[in-house]
Amino acid sequence: MSYKVRIRGIYATALSKLLLDRGFTIVQPSQVIVDRFRIDNPSYEPPDVTIKDSDNVKGGLVLIGKCDAVEKILEVFLDISDEIFIWRCKIPLHRVVRGVVKKVEENRVIVDLGGVEGILPTLSAPLYREGDVIPVTVVKTALRDDEDVILSNELRVDGKYVSIVPGGRVIMSKHIRDPEKRSELYALGMMYLNKLGGYGIKWRSSAQYAEYGELMKEIEELSHKLDEMRERAWSCEPYAVLQEGECVCEIVPSYSFRRAMDDVRNMVTPTIINHHSLKMFMRKTTIIDYTEHVLSYVTHERCKISRALIDFIFSRRYRVIIRHAKPDGSLIKIGPAVLVRYGDDIILARRLRSGGVLDGLGVPKEDGDFAVTWARFESWYLAHAYFSKEKRLKGVYVNVNTPIEPVKDGIYYVDLYVDVVKRSDENEPRIIDVEEFERLKSCNIIRESMYEKVRRVVEEVVSRFDEISSKCVEACDEAASALGL
Repeated sequence: MSYKVRIRGIYATALSKLLLDRGFTIVQPSQVIVDRFRIDNPSYEPPDVTIKDSDNVKGGLVLIGKCDAVEKILEVFLDISDEIFIWRCKIPLHRVVRGVVKKVEENRVIVDLGGVEGILPTLSAPLYREGDVIPVTVVKTALRDDEDVILSNELRVDGKYVSIVPGGRVIMSKHIRDPEKRSELYALGMMYLNKLGGYGIKWRSSAQYAEYGELMKEIEELSHKLDEMRERAWSCEPYAVLQEGECVCEIVPSYSFRRAMDDVRNMVTPTIINHHSLKMFMRKTTIIDYTEHVLSYVTHERCKISRALIDFIFSRRYRVIIRHAKPDGSLIKIGPAVLVRYGDDIILARRLRSGGVLDGLGVPKEDGDFAVTWARFESWYLAHAYFSKEKRLKGVYVNVNTPIEPVKDGIYYVDLYVDVVKRSDENEPRIIDVEEFERLKSCNIIRESMYEKVRRVVEEVVSRFDEISSKCVEACDEAASALGL
């Protein structure tokens, strides 16, 4: 079966090439994709899956659509790189299901949906009792443990072009931008409101490409489907699914995925190495566009030109940001740090605020303390050495992470939780936060192959801890001078 995929965002060219080669059909392509792939008769059919940039995760991707199609695309991603973090929804969005009331609280009802719990916010919670079987719609799904599945006790039905939803009004997808098309769809939707008994029309983005007859036919079909759903909603078995809904998946890629995307994109149009890494945090990409224009004349020099661009970016920087991402996509900025040395080894220095203790070491942070960081592009770890104002070593913290990549104002990686640390008064290094790392595998967020790879990295860090630490210690005087200490 050839699934239809709509693609938007910074990976659009690479993903289009990748999925076309795997037999997928690209629908509703942008004009850039039409031109790059010389598509004579582009298809504007509704997609089975949409792939777009994540709003929450820099450099991340969101997949939403038919569950089987989402899983097929994930298989393709994992074939080219197993170094990605996958956050699957606990239950499909807009699924309609007969749930069982598990607990009634003052302003909410906890509903068991068949192994997943959802929250039904309500002011009439006393009307429900534990054990009641009620139809609910998933209006907000959850991908992470700290997120809740939110429910509604109002039903909805979804089609390819339109959804019939509660509210009695016409709603338009924000992706339908043509004012004339919006007016036409609004007028068509208004024609049906009186027939829907308090329900309204929500036009999906694909509606802008459909013929009027097709849109009217789908509204009629969905109206009948809603009537049938209402009849079944109070009579079918507990946990019965009345509408499947759409699976949502968020991908937090690492460097190897972006490098693979660079190479795939390069098959279509000249692309520097680190194209996707640099674009993650860039608003203006003129320097990348120009460099790739040059590359189009000397494609055999791709490695040299790519390295020259990174060197140029870093040669203009005195202060650098360490972008420390978590596997869930949350981002912590460390720094700015002074760029002491740039080359194969990158040495950074930063002052520390007094108060509290050094993370993982338990050593008090005092006035005048500073940190020296060693990093190297594509390394699976970086080291922080902490010194007092008298340059006395307090301890070393080696962070285990996905391969370090260059971004516009510094370096980026995804933290893997597990770290190796050693205070100055300890004889041997310690491995910490193993439980959090183990959970990534047990919850199917990372693959077994990545799990084993990280375990080998940790073993390497432990065996080479003193050698790794020495890179920071040897730069102590240089770093202190750069900080004016």
